[in-house]
Amino acid sequence: MLQFSCLSCGSALNTETGTSVCECINCGVVQATPVLLNPEMLGLYTRACDCLRDGNTVAALRMCEEITSVFPESACSHWLAVLAQYGVEYVRMADASSPRAESGLLNVLPVRSCLHYVAAQASADAELGAFLEETAAVIDEQQNRLRHAALQSQVFDVFIACNPAGEDYTSQADRKVAVQLYHRLVKNGLRVYLRGVCGETDEASVFSALHSAKVMFLIGGTSRILLHHDLQRDWARYLQISCDTDRGQLIILHDRMAEDELPEILSPYKHCYYKNGGSVAAFVRLAMESARNFAQNEDAQSRAQTLAADAVARQFDVAMQLREKQEQKAALFASLCTKQRSLASQKECEELAAEFRRLADYRDASDRALACARKAEQYRFDAMREKETKRLLLENKKYTQTVAKKERKEKREGKKNQERLLLTVCTLLFVSFCTCVVLLFTQFLLPLADYNRAKKLQMAGDIEAAYAIYEQLGSFRDSEEQCSQIEEIVASAVPIAPFAGTRMK
Repeated sequence: MLQFSCLSCGSALNTETGTSVCECINCGVVQATPVLLNPEMLGLYTRACDCLRDGNTVAALRMCEEITSVFPESACSHWLAVLAQYGVEYVRMADASSPRAESGLLNVLPVRSCLHYVAAQASADAELGAFLEETAAVIDEQQNRLRHAALQSQVFDVFIACNPAGEDYTSQADRKVAVQLYHRLVKNGLRVYLRGVCGETDEASVFSALHSAKVMFLIGGTSRILLHHDLQRDWARYLQISCDTDRGQLIILHDRMAEDELPEILSPYKHCYYKNGGSVAAFVRLAMESARNFAQNEDAQSRAQTLAADAVARQFDVAMQLREKQEQKAALFASLCTKQRSLASQKECEELAAEFRRLADYRDASDRALACARKAEQYRFDAMREKETKRLLLENKKYTQTVAKKERKEKREGKKNQERLLLTVCTLLFVSFCTCVVLLFTQFLLPLADYNRAKKLQMAGDIEAAYAIYEQLGSFRDSEEQCSQIEEIVASAVPIAPFAGTRMK
């Protein structure tokens, strides 16, 4: 199970309660907790929180947009994207009398007009929705203060974006070129902003410089330096302001990087080499051409401030005009995604597919419309199959009854046949038994009785009677031998001792 850390103090949060809002037991900061995310997206969400805590708002926003592209109903991911977009780590609500947002980047649009905020509110439950509304009010109040301070800040003609010099040799070389370019531009009468050299480093001053500068020199020796989150935050916001106000020019100065080595988002812009391939004087001419309409008097400065304020107002008006449509589209998409989880009929699927087709240009509405259409087709096929099954059952009802009747008749006939067979077998067994008894009596018992009687007569001396019985018995036992012996005795005429007082005549 992943352990989430507090955006304020980094201590572990207790997310076992299952609620969408959690309070840190260490510092008391209330924050949203992720729900409805798979393990992979939860890991990405954790890394986005770490990037936001480290100040890398660009990477945090990119990760949040990757999560919301897969899970558009994840309110916590949309809200984390809002925090990254406005550079706010967390909002401390412990002291209700003076709630405040930690850090912050000034944006043209208020939080309530941000698309990520609208999507978060559309997908949030009641508890999270109230928390988002309260927190957005605090951030908007901070934005108003920063915007008011920006209007009072100094305006500039040129903005030099350069990573501060560190241990890296390339960063030191970049800084050296930036300082040299700064002094040459100032010498030519231009107002130049270079962090750490000229101009305040607070957010209001930085935003004012970004908004008023007609040209930005982006200095980076390597692609890695150009994509450093501190440097990327400056040029990305400048490009956004330039696109919104249709003014401003970005010029990239790098150390002979190939075309394919430049970050893809920067490849369309003009780029020059700051070593051997280009001189500082040429860069000064580019800046002078881009900022030639700027004057060095207070009237020009006042006009620049007025233009900046008017641009902010125009952008706010346009945002407010588009806000209602965007809110309706985001709310409709979120509600349709919720309905998609509980589709129960073909009609519901077809209606939902039609609604998604109306939002075909919004996120993955086209894919969801196709999924709903496939599910409607599946429901239609199932209904047709059920209807056809019922029809076949009704048509075959009589046949089924006939088959059942025939089976019952065959069963009765089979039972009768079994009874007949059993009776026949019993009869045959009885006849066989009787026959065996008769045969036993006639072929063995009666001859045995006669044989025994003949033996007794022979021993009694009644040879004639014994002879008659032996002769009648035939081949039973030794009857024939007894007859032969009696005949031999009679033929020899040898007198024999009488048996039981009689003699042979």
